[in-house]
Amino acid sequence: MYAFVAISVLLLGAIIMNQEAAEDALALADGSWTGNIITWTIAMFVIGVVLIILSYFFGWVIDPSRIVKDLIMLVGFAALIFICWSMSDSTPMNLPGYEGSENQAPWLNIADVGLYLLYIFTAVAVFAIVASEIYQLFK
Repeated sequence: MYAFVAISVLLLGAIIMNQEAAEDALALADGSWTGNIITWTIAMFVIGVVLIILSYFFGWVIDPSRIVKDLIMLVGFAALIFICWSMSDSTPMNLPGYEGSENQAPWLNIADVGLYLLYIFTAVAVFAIVASEIYQLFK
């Protein structure tokens, strides 16, 4: 996690320094950093998925009784991803100055799935906080 944050901060710092070095305030409007940001986002996604799978595997080795419960949860998460994928749109976006290959169907769908999951998990977190406070009020 700390490595992800550190690399993301370094990437953001490079973008900000690039903008400050430019003559105009709209230096990022040319899209010169878009490809780097998209590549880093895809790398974080892939690394995160691999780490989640490895953590489940090692958890099962340590405590085999968790396998059924974890598999049910993984099937539910896969169903949620399938629902989000079916709601996603693969219409290419208008990214000025970007000519990379990520502005097409599979990558745009992955971005939409990530956004939908972010919205769902944020709503669940807010609901859990409010429900916990209400529960504590009546306890």
